[in-house]
Amino acid sequence: MIGTTESARVNAVLVAIKVVALTTFIILTLPAAEISNFNLFLPAGVFGGFGSGVGAGGRGRHHLLCLCRLRRGLDRG
Repeated sequence: MIGTTESARVNAVLVAIKVVALTTFIILTLPAAEISNFNLFLPAGVFGGFGSGVGAGGRGRHHLLCLCRLRRGLDRG
């Protein structure tokens, strides 16, 4: 039987391997990332505007549609 100390060590090693793998992936792929692809990643800005939480419903959809219209020049007023 394996004790808790050995189990904790194995778990720590596995977590370290995962962190190194993810960090390596990010470092290798970051230069190839196209920043222009992230234009609408935060369409309402950093602090939102879509209401509060997941269940904001129609309000968020309305703001997103307004933003899309503004970007295309369809909303004049």
